[in-house]
Amino acid sequence: MDFNDEIPNSTNPEGGIGVAPDSRYEFDDVFRVQNQGTQDIYVDITPISNLSLTNGGDVNLEFYIRDGDTRETIDGSNAELTVPVGKVRSVGVYIETADGSNYSIDSTTDSDQGSDTATIAADSTVDSGNAIDPGSP
Repeated sequence: MDFNDEIPNSTNPEGGIGVAPDSRYEFDDVFRVQNQGTQDIYVDITPISNLSLTNGGDVNLEFYIRDGDTRETIDGSNAELTVPVGKVRSVGVYIETADGSNYSIDSTTDSDQGSDTATIAADSTVDSGNAIDPGSP
């Protein structure tokens, strides 16, 4: 997924690039996790935190699921997402940029400042003992 693409709009036909500085975004249902196995799985997704950009500012990116009106962050240090056998869970992306942040992340120049990669891991055992189970999707 790429949130850095050019985004044309009516007020700026040239378009913009990525998300704005000093802002917060929630993108529901960006991708889905489906369990086609024979036992429940627990999914952990590492967030991208405090990624320093070359021109200043930080970007934080978290993955979440909706449980009613509540946004539950998926992070192994807090909780994993429970995906029962035969079920599908929709995962969203939350992005927060600090004041002065760049509109985009250039992994070739910013990789030494932090990680611009998230990892998704699934297992049949829960590590944190605090699994998120939003019920039927």
